[in-house]
Amino acid sequence: MIPNATDASLPAARRFGAILPVAIIAITAAFPAAGEDRPSRIWSTEFDDWVIEPFCGTPSSPLPPAFFQQGPASESGGGGTLAVAPDGAVFVGSGTFIFRVSTAGRVELIAGKPGVSGIIDGPADRALFRGISLIAFGPKGELYVLDQGAARLRQLLPREGGPWEVKTIVGAAGRGQRRDGPAETATFINPCGMTIFDDGRIFFMDNDWLRVLENGVLTTLNPKGGHGQDDPPWEDPKPLESARFRILFTNNCITSDGKNLLYVADMWNNVLREINLEKKEIRIVNGGPMRGKPGSGTPKGTDPFRDGPGMEMRFHPGGGVTTAWMDRVTGNIYLGVADDRPHIRTPDGWVRTLKDEIGLPVARDGEGRIYSSIRGGFVRLRKLKPGEKPPEPERAEAREEPLFRRAPFDPKTIPADVGRFVIGKPNRPPTIDGRDDDECWKSAPSFQLRRPDGSPAREATRTEARMLADERNFYLFARCREPLPAELKAPARNRDDDGFWNDDYLEVFLLPGLDPREPACQIMVNPRGQTWDGRGRNAKAWNPKLDIKTASEETAWTVEIAVPLAEVPGGAGQGLWRVNVGRSRPRRGSDAAQETTWSVLYSTNSHLYERFNVVAIEALGGKLP
Repeated sequence: MIPNATDASLPAARRFGAILPVAIIAITAAFPAAGEDRPSRIWSTEFDDWVIEPFCGTPSSPLPPAFFQQGPASESGGGGTLAVAPDGAVFVGSGTFIFRVSTAGRVELIAGKPGVSGIIDGPADRALFRGISLIAFGPKGELYVLDQGAARLRQLLPREGGPWEVKTIVGAAGRGQRRDGPAETATFINPCGMTIFDDGRIFFMDNDWLRVLENGVLTTLNPKGGHGQDDPPWEDPKPLESARFRILFTNNCITSDGKNLLYVADMWNNVLREINLEKKEIRIVNGGPMRGKPGSGTPKGTDPFRDGPGMEMRFHPGGGVTTAWMDRVTGNIYLGVADDRPHIRTPDGWVRTLKDEIGLPVARDGEGRIYSSIRGGFVRLRKLKPGEKPPEPERAEAREEPLFRRAPFDPKTIPADVGRFVIGKPNRPPTIDGRDDDECWKSAPSFQLRRPDGSPAREATRTEARMLADERNFYLFARCREPLPAELKAPARNRDDDGFWNDDYLEVFLLPGLDPREPACQIMVNPRGQTWDGRGRNAKAWNPKLDIKTASEETAWTVEIAVPLAEVPGGAGQGLWRVNVGRSRPRRGSDAAQETTWSVLYSTNSHLYERFNVVAIEALGGKLP
């Protein structure tokens, strides 16, 4: 429920749409030999004289998954994880569904349902995925799907004369623990990376555990290791069975040459590690000493990074090196780095920075073209043929059309399992005092907040809420049960304080109309009655005049809100809204942190507007669709 910062606007050279001209990179960068003084940033020349072509999706205005479009790739598709089939078709896993871009350039939904999460095997048109983090083809052309959200390895199989078939290979027995053994009984904790060898072996990072599926049996290769950091000397190889990683909360962190060498982006240690399976050894090959250890800081200068060879270089310390993909044709390894641009590691051990226009390379096809991920979509890089001249840039028009042509919202696309409710009109408006003793609250229906997957919350910390609305205001009352009121976390804060989401709070999302492509208005209230408010995660975009009061009870705290409809963009003219209410309760000693929500989100991301409940406001003439 954190109001994440939005991405900054992309430079013009990085935006692409229906009229984006084909671009050409022609920037060169020389670098001095190892040991000489050199700049912190060394630009790679790997893709100089390569053409950048739009492929599918858009970085500027991505649609929610529920509005995925089929059709020509120039107008459809989206971002996700990509794999190229032997016949040249491109498959993309996008959270809860998989689509294919045919060799003719048409986007087609293959499996799963956009915006609908679940775990169902069988015919692909009825199958459900919970959170696809990676797809990859095996040596026989089979398509594997790492469903990280379900902690399963699944497979997509074509069927003649009918839909594709989805089946689970490993993980059907559950999740949350590391259990080796036959595939039908083995389990994952949190599979966050996968790479497939030429001989059919499949290697996984399962949080901090390296595991392999071979001949139908899942085995852990570092049973003596797990979470942590290796001891010095850092550059010396260590036994693989005792390898220690710190890779929580990432994905696609492992890659390989397909034969003997594995490479792991050890995110929270902020190093790239190489595993030699023949020698059963692991060593750091880039990044220097692990994060927080002597020598791990920037060697000199003010930049928090330094390109270069081996352990002389440093990755940006903000979030570490997060993802890795090895191009087995060239031996280059492309690295995603949090808070920084993508990097390239060449076979000589040097790490350099890729230019802005390129994005993060993620796949190669049989024609030698490189597919690259750029916020919400993909571009394709193609090397100029001998004698071929770079295309002439087209003149930029005064107004570019978006790649996605935004059609009017169709209420029929709302998933059937999204809640639908009616908000009644009070006979008399409530007095906003933090109490529910007004007559109108006594007759208003009460609802309970539940866990994001729809399961009940703990009784002792249950949250109950009521809503009303008239022609002028939207009203909400909520009672947040709290067995440890003395431990409520609500320090004094200014309005829109960035630290707000660390506290106890209740939040309300209001979105007039049904189109989840619009930004929602968000209000967060803590037990002191202090607030954070914004629109589309931006605190500066909405600063309404609100009437809010909180109060304390023996085993609960309460909040009462009146939001003037005139303060909500479009609020006074819409009878149908999207609404959600959530509560964040931080950890209390042995009590784990708890997030609860009115809408069933199937996610910890509280900004999934397409999953918000639909409400009809009687006072504004709203009728449920």
